[in-house]
Amino acid sequence: MIRRDFLTEPADPAPIALFRIFFGFLMGIEVLRYWAYGRIERYYIEPEFLFPFVEGIGSVGEGMYLVFVLMGVSAVFLAIGFHYRAASIVFFILYTYTFLLDKAQYNNHYYLICLLGFLFVMTDSHRTLSVDAWRRNLACRVPAWQVHVFRLQFCIVFLYAGIAKLNPDWLAGEPVRSWLAAKSHYFAIGPLLVKEWFVYLYAYAGLVFDLCIGFMLLWPPTRSIGLVLLIGFNFLNKWFYNIGIFPYLTVAAFAVFMDASTIRSIPHRWSESGIGRRTASLFRVLARRRSGSRARGYVVLVFVLLQLLVPLRHFLIPGNVSWTDEGHNFSWRMKLRDKSVREIRFFTKDPHSGRIRELSTEDLTRRQKMKMAARPHMILQYARHLAERLRQEGIDSPAIYARALVSLNSGETRPLIDQSVNLAEAEYKLFGHNDWITLY
Repeated sequence: MIRRDFLTEPADPAPIALFRIFFGFLMGIEVLRYWAYGRIERYYIEPEFLFPFVEGIGSVGEGMYLVFVLMGVSAVFLAIGFHYRAASIVFFILYTYTFLLDKAQYNNHYYLICLLGFLFVMTDSHRTLSVDAWRRNLACRVPAWQVHVFRLQFCIVFLYAGIAKLNPDWLAGEPVRSWLAAKSHYFAIGPLLVKEWFVYLYAYAGLVFDLCIGFMLLWPPTRSIGLVLLIGFNFLNKWFYNIGIFPYLTVAAFAVFMDASTIRSIPHRWSESGIGRRTASLFRVLARRRSGSRARGYVVLVFVLLQLLVPLRHFLIPGNVSWTDEGHNFSWRMKLRDKSVREIRFFTKDPHSGRIRELSTEDLTRRQKMKMAARPHMILQYARHLAERLRQEGIDSPAIYARALVSLNSGETRPLIDQSVNLAEAEYKLFGHNDWITLY
C-alpha cells in the first residue's frame, strides 16, 4: 500500500543531483559538438526559411553563436550546481528556443532534453553535490515527488516507446530488416545481420526491452540487471545508428533510479558535510511547508498528466500515424519507421488561364527538404510560405498544390498529399484527421 505521504515525505536528493551532474556536462559537450561540426551555422543561420513550432519565433542570425555560448555556460553551471536556479532557467529557455526554431531538426531526444530542463527548473537537485549546497549550507532534503518525477519521466519514455512498437510493421520486422541490411558490410557480424531470425530477435528484443526496462530499474532486485541491459542496448544503438548523445543520456538516467545510500557511499569529497546533523523534523518542515515547492508541485502535476496523455492522442485520429504524422511528434515513437522520399514538388495554378507553374524550393536546405517531404504538417507550413511569396509578387489568392511521393518501411510509393487540394487555404487539425493527407 502506498503511504499517504509518499510524494511529500522528505527525501534525499542525491539521485537527481548525480543525474544533474551527468546531464549538465553532457549538454556542455553537446554544445561543443554543435560548434565543432558547424551545426549552429548550418541549421540556424544559413537556412533562408525555418519551420518553427510556434509562429512568430525565428533565428537571431549570427546571434545564435551567443545563444549557444550562454547555453553551454548555463549547462556547466547546472552540472556543478552554481547559481542553480538561474542556470536551469537559462538553459531551459535557450535550449527550448532552439528546439522550437525548426521542425526539420525535431528529434525525440531533443524533446526529452527540453522536458528534463523544465524538471530541473521545477526541482531542487542542487541541495546536495553542488557548489550552492556547499556555499549556502542548504538543507539536504526535498519532497519525494521531486525524485519520483524524474523516474516517472524516463519510465514514460521507455514504456510508450514499447507500446509504439506494437504495430504490424515492427512485429513483421520492419523497418529493422532494412536498417540491418544496410549494415551488412560490417566486419564479421555483417552476414548475421541479414538473417531473418536475427532480424526478429533484434526487433522483439527492442520491444521487450522498452516495455520492461522501466520496471526493472524501479524494482531494486532487478536494478543491476537493468543497468547491464541499459548499457548493452544503448551500446548497440550507438553502434548501429547515428543518434548523438542520446545513448549516453539514457545510461546516465540510471542515476535517478539509484538508492541515495548507494550514491552516498561515493568518496566523501563528492558529498557535502554536516548532513547527518540536521534533524528529521526540520527536514519535514522544509520539505512540506515551503510554499514555493508546493506551488511547483502542482505545476509538475499538470506536466505529468500531459506527459501521460499527449503521446496517446494519435489513437483518437484515423489512419496510420507513421504515415500521416498526425500525433507522431512528442509521442516517443522512436526509430519506428523508414520513410523514403521519391519526389516533392510544389505548383501554383493561374485561376484565369489555368496555367500550372512549378515553384522553386531553393530557399530550403537539402536536409529541410527531405524532412519536409515526409511530414505533411511541414508541407502545409511551406505551402503557406510559398503563397505569401506569391502575394508579395502581386498575385491575389494564390493556389498552392503539392506532389509528394513517399514509401513507408520499404512499401509501395504513394502520394502523401491530395494533389487536388489548395494547401494555401487548408487548415491543420491537431486532434483530428486532415483530409488533405492521404490514408495508408
